[in-house]
Amino acid sequence: MTRWLCVVVMVGLLLGGVPAGAQTQTPTAPTTDRGAESPAPAPGEHTAAIVLRKLVDKVDFQEQPLSDVLEWLREQGDINVVVVWRALPMIDEDKSVTLLLKDATLAEVLNELMAQLDEEGNAMYRAQRNTIRISSKQDFNRKLFVRVYDVTDMLQRTPDYAESAPQIDMNQVAQAGQGSGGGGRSIFTNTGTNIATQQARQGEQEQTARVTTLVDLIQRSIEPLSWANVGGEGDITSFNTSIVVRNSVEVHEAIAGWFKLED
Repeated sequence: MTRWLCVVVMVGLLLGGVPAGAQTQTPTAPTTDRGAESPAPAPGEHTAAIVLRKLVDKVDFQEQPLSDVLEWLREQGDINVVVVWRALPMIDEDKSVTLLLKDATLAEVLNELMAQLDEEGNAMYRAQRNTIRISSKQDFNRKLFVRVYDVTDMLQRTPDYAESAPQIDMNQVAQAGQGSGGGGRSIFTNTGTNIATQQARQGEQEQTARVTTLVDLIQRSIEPLSWANVGGEGDITSFNTSIVVRNSVEVHEAIAGWFKLED
């Protein structure tokens, strides 16, 4: 699980429409030669995720109302595009939008759209099944999810086999070779048992310290204000070689990549 702490963003590509024409009161639609073919879906991948990975050659919206852009998005596949207007009081369907993109993806187009809708970064989207939902960060973060992450491979410590290996008493070997019998004593002066036991105890202590450090690193690096230790709603705790996290989708994706919502 070496990529466990990778900070990742949602993948996506864009599907195109009909050829662009002169600027009119209606949206200028993107042109594409590739939109007819969809990427092969990954196992269990839903419709919205597939549409997010489609490509478009050109997107050209010039000071056009948001309602036109939303309608164009709905035409890019067999998907729903839902806006939670109550969570975005600063936005309405008449808000002017300008999008000029080439060789873009639907996820990239949506990212640009979200940046225009709210310069503070509170507008965002989320894809689930056949629906792309647009709302505020606060609205999405009201629902928290629990996941358990196995971090065993991040905590392993290679034992020092040289220290714990049995040591041979060469004097005993020499006496045994001369027929003295060696007094019945073993030629091994140390079976390594004590050292191995000490190393095991030390390993457990180091493992506990590593887990604590990892939990602290996550809390300080990923949405620091979302955790319970500073008054947030999110929780994180360790259990043996696993970490249990209860937080928003965005936090889980920052920890472990694409987060698949349960049906």
